[in-house]
Amino acid sequence: MKFALISQAFVVKSYKVTDGKAYTLDGQPYQYNHSIGNELFMGFWNYPFLFDGYYLNISDLDKVDKDLDIIMFANDNIKEATVATLRKQFPNAFIIAAIKEMWSSSGRLLVSDTRTNVFKEADAICTPLSPENPINKEFQLLTNRKLHWVPQPVNIDYLQDNYYNSKTLSIFSYQHHLPHRTSNTKEIAIRLGNKFNLPIFEKYTDHRIHGIDQLKLHINAWSDCLFMVNMDPTFNYGQQSTLCAACGTINIGGNNDANSYLYPSTNTLDIKKLELEVEKIITDEKYREQIMQSAYNELNKIYSYKSVKQKILDITQ
Repeated sequence: MKFALISQAFVVKSYKVTDGKAYTLDGQPYQYNHSIGNELFMGFWNYPFLFDGYYLNISDLDKVDKDLDIIMFANDNIKEATVATLRKQFPNAFIIAAIKEMWSSSGRLLVSDTRTNVFKEADAICTPLSPENPINKEFQLLTNRKLHWVPQPVNIDYLQDNYYNSKTLSIFSYQHHLPHRTSNTKEIAIRLGNKFNLPIFEKYTDHRIHGIDQLKLHINAWSDCLFMVNMDPTFNYGQQSTLCAACGTINIGGNNDANSYLYPSTNTLDIKKLELEVEKIITDEKYREQIMQSAYNELNKIYSYKSVKQKILDITQ
């Protein structure tokens, strides 16, 4: 099955995945600012790993064979790049409209005529957000067609093999690069730390400072903490929750999409509920293990390579 993820991108270069590793189109190992080497990519950029496929920048469409079977196509601002263009170049491909960027620079949901046309012309439409997510209601306004849920896949085995550590009773206070998504995380982390006498750790990593080591440094900063406090009030995807579930850390707080599946008992902004839940997790070791195991099980059920790949194949049938 020959697969390509196609979008506009200003930082990530086109790459081909071979045996689970990314390479430039001319065969050199490829990594970018939010990857670990050429094996662990995050979120949207993981789809090609499901099929040993391609990621293609829109400007590189002429650099691959014409016999693709499946294309996931995300485009919200390049008017010249259309589904009709793809059909002409890849006549046998089943084309799925996908979503890469959800928000504009002003913080509003990104809605454009270009995205609407892609939704209209593709063979199917997918969203990385679960059906209950309120953001999907906004995207549904662009079309009367079904939005298929295709979560962003997670390389669970790599994370388990390289970053699963024994846990200390401690808190990591996650700081998002966007202040409105960090919200009151630090305040809540301090409150929980003081209440339960837990040490608090915080390390902000940024690819503009740490370069290609950013993701590795980030995960190493919290992978031995039992808790990660992340009070992000938005209904965004929730990559931190998926990382936590793979590494055995318990996510505390927030409204992110993945939280409701991986950590339903801590999926809230209500500090009193969080205090009760944290106390129970600390004092009841059996309950703690249940929380961690349930998160891991749901991660495999929903976000694993095998699960997400099957969802894509089911759409094409």
